[in-house]
Formats: sequence, structure tokens, C-alpha cells
Amino acid sequence: MDEVQIKIQMEAIVIAFSLGLMLLMTLGLLDLFITLNKEDWSYRHIVPLFATFYFTGLYISKRKYHYDHEKHD
Repeated sequence: MDEVQIKIQMEAIVIAFSLGLMLLMTLGLLDLFITLNKEDWSYRHIVPLFATFYFTGLYISKRKYHYDHEKHD
């Protein structure tokens, strides 16, 4: 991987981690006030969102650097 690809991957991971952490903290605080249904908000339902956050971050980072799969010189 070249430097741009590494930077894109790192930014995608940072975006995914930030969104995932925000989701978990929001659900935790929301659960203090409103009892959430465990069948709707279990880890089985939340973990696929982390993958979605990663691919969202990847899309944002690739658009930021105008990166496609062509060879850049």
C-alpha cells in the first residue's frame, strides 16, 4: 500500500471508531432514561453498524483525496 492508501485506511478507521463510540455512548445514556428493548439493541444488531461506519469512512476519505484504483505517479 502506498502512503495515500494508508492515510485513507487510517481516516476510515478513525471515522468508524468515532461513530461507533458515539453510538454506544448515546445508547448507554438513552438506556438510563428509557429502557431499551434488548432484542432490538443487542450487540448482534449493533456490530454490523460498525462495518457500515467503516465503509462510510472509507467512502468519505476516498472522496477527500480523490482516490480511485488507477495508478498514480
